[in-house]
Amino acid sequence: MTKRLFARLLVPVLALTLCACSAETPPEEAADPAPAENSTQTPDKPDGALPSIRDPKESDGKIHVLLKNTTGGFWEMAMTGTLNMNKADSIGGTEVVVYAASSSAELEKQIQLAETIEIANPLAVVMDPIDIDILAPVAEKLYEKGIPVITCDSNINSDTYDYFYSTDNYQASYSAAKVFLEQLGGEGKYAMISGTTGASTEMQREKGFYDALAEYPGMVQVGGGTQYTNYDQTKSYSIAYDLLTANPDIKIIFSTFNEIANSTSVALQEMGKAPGEVLNVTFDLDPDARKLCDQKWISGIIQQNPYGMHQKAIQMAYDLAMGNTVRKEPEYIPMDFMLITPENLNTDEVTQYVSPAEVGDASLVNG
Repeated sequence: MTKRLFARLLVPVLALTLCACSAETPPEEAADPAPAENSTQTPDKPDGALPSIRDPKESDGKIHVLLKNTTGGFWEMAMTGTLNMNKADSIGGTEVVVYAASSSAELEKQIQLAETIEIANPLAVVMDPIDIDILAPVAEKLYEKGIPVITCDSNINSDTYDYFYSTDNYQASYSAAKVFLEQLGGEGKYAMISGTTGASTEMQREKGFYDALAEYPGMVQVGGGTQYTNYDQTKSYSIAYDLLTANPDIKIIFSTFNEIANSTSVALQEMGKAPGEVLNVTFDLDPDARKLCDQKWISGIIQQNPYGMHQKAIQMAYDLAMGNTVRKEPEYIPMDFMLITPENLNTDEVTQYVSPAEVGDASLVNG
């Protein structure tokens, strides 16, 4: 696993369009030139061998992408990267169909969407699981049929996928924590706030933070362990406010995504804290987080590359489906990240990193 601190990556800019569907309205299936039974049977394979990638003619000819949601800085950039791959030359003009729940708390909705994708008989699938367990059954069915399965951002609790594209969330959080713990001299009270216990992404971020903290015995946790918000901003605010009320001398608050940090910033202001008095460290920019970072209410933002992450995942899905790449054992592909602070927020380097090409001629159809 790559251990570089803050790597950079240039991603290609490609042209686009979009079609998004709900769980209740599966995408229209293309005519299958192969016999019907061929698209439902698991490809023959020797004992212990991986299922062979099936003939692409047995599919609907489309790459289906399942995002966690489409709101917030990370997912807006993920959506842009996905849209800009639709019918791109690098994937032979293949149509990309996009699905997403309205919130990362909608586990059942994501399961329904995954089942819709399975019914659609996809050429290949890219999925961002909300939880490590919920999409594993569908992923296994797809994989065993010889359909390429690529996971992004968070992985599944199964080995029935081809590639997993994600930030090295452990290294990102560990590296960032070290920067700010050094600023504090390794002493003081801290709190940890996360969204849920079931997302592999957040589990790795927590572990990275905690492992860095373990190197500084002068750091003392308050709140009785990690506090979970279940992606509820009101609850995020309440947790932060209660922690600050009970521990007015707290030095730093770590959180696993930006909406928590945004709510923490509001609590800090209402408690009469000065900007930067309590360090507030999180993941990913959105418009609110950018403004709060500029005002020094957020001290550090670990910025990922969701645009490039999803473009690379879609490209790999296509290459596997078309036989340009041979299926092998599941592989993790680490993506780059950058630490953003109030000091570098407005530099050209950060602007170029967080502002990929805008979407052009795209259409969004809500089924």
